[in-house]
Amino acid sequence: MDQESQNKFGQLIAESAADDNIIGMFLGGSRGKGFENDGSDYDIRLVVKDEVTFEYVQKYPKYFSPGIDIAVISFSEFQNYARWGSDTAWDRYEYTRAKALVDKNGMIQKIIDEKGSLPPAEIANYINEQLDAYLNYFIRSVEAGAKNNHVGLRLEAALSLPCLLNAVFAAEDRLAPFADYLEKELDRYPL
Repeated sequence: MDQESQNKFGQLIAESAADDNIIGMFLGGSRGKGFENDGSDYDIRLVVKDEVTFEYVQKYPKYFSPGIDIAVISFSEFQNYARWGSDTAWDRYEYTRAKALVDKNGMIQKIIDEKGSLPPAEIANYINEQLDAYLNYFIRSVEAGAKNNHVGLRLEAALSLPCLLNAVFAAEDRLAPFADYLEKELDRYPL
């Protein structure tokens, strides 16, 4: 990433640390995982006090500058986002290995760690659900193949793979990575 983006990122860390309304700051995306390359942007997450959320969304627009994307979220929204069983739980991998750069209330890193993992009490049930879905898609792909439905065969087989990956990673108490991170995840953190 260019020097200007690096400088602006450093300035944002300093601003966040000095601003009493910003409770937390961390990186998402490839930089948050340690998977960045020369072209990776900075996907910054700012957690702000509930009462100033609208003001800070205006102050820090999503596309802050080339190479820097900012998501501003209230502390309440941050606590609820990607909760297990919610409609945003699909995004829990985003928090895996993320580190708080600013954590003024001592809760930001704890919440990141909780979101970036599987709830221990849910793992066995989750593995069973994912294996059941995998087998269902797999059987449907075989049935489609038996009917010479080649498109259906491929689509059902493709749909089965995320379920299988979810089960395999969960068996090791891990969240399956997003597809574009799978190779990097396995290379750096083998099963």
